Amino acid sequence: DEFLNGITELMQELVARYQGISEEKKDQFHGKAKGEIIGKCPRCGADVREGKVNFYCSDRNCAFTLWKNDKFLASQGKKMDKTTAKKFLSKGKIHYKDLVSRKTGR
Repeated sequence: DEFLNGITELMQELVARYQGISEEKKDQFHGKAKGEIIGKCPRCGADVREGKVNFYCSDRNCAFTLWKNDKFLASQGKKMDKTTAKKFLSKGKIHYKDLVSRKTGR
């Protein structure tokens, strides 16, 4: 209990001391997006970049993502690669051949 109380007091002190960062200092922390730009986000228009496991919108406020290991596509023997993602971002849709419905089998 004494140990946990010490941690709690330390955390309260740190939070009180470092409540926020000034706008002036925020400019020092602009993240540098990595990955090749493959297109524009259909939601917000920002750049979409390639990551290790996905293609993501470079605007942190936008949640747009295309997963490389998408479970539906994997169940159909397909994958989301860079070429497919580029086509989807430019045309707004993708045409896959030989997809089969689990419900109907067609």
